[in-house]
Amino acid sequence: MIKILSGVHKPTKGEFLLILDEPTSALGVQQSAVVLKYIIKAKANGIAVIFITHNVHHAWAVGDAFTILNRGRSYGTFLKSETNREKLLGMMAGGEELEKLAVELELIAKRDTGPVSAIEHHVAEDLVLKENK
Repeated sequence: MIKILSGVHKPTKGEFLLILDEPTSALGVQQSAVVLKYIIKAKANGIAVIFITHNVHHAWAVGDAFTILNRGRSYGTFLKSETNREKLLGMMAGGEELEKLAVELELIAKRDTGPVSAIEHHVAEDLVLKENK
């Protein structure tokens, strides 16, 4: 927790900003829950929090607004009331790219009849199913 607390910065009188860069990435479930509870408490005490994470479940649990970056490109900023976890995950995981890959794999599976194409077919099918959920 010392590392997290070192991120508190006082930019102007009475206002605090806490920037956390992947604070839960190397933690287990229980330890991550402790960090997330501290974030919620910080917000309740008027501290602005910038929480950088690859874990959409952690972000969703504590976030009010989300800015999605993928390979240095911003997909935009979204209020929690305007989106859902699945949409955020799709943007974080490169939803469009995954869909293109699924189509390519499906074409390969249709073209080839060997044992590899059966595996490719299942991978493509799984990707399409996940995208459609």
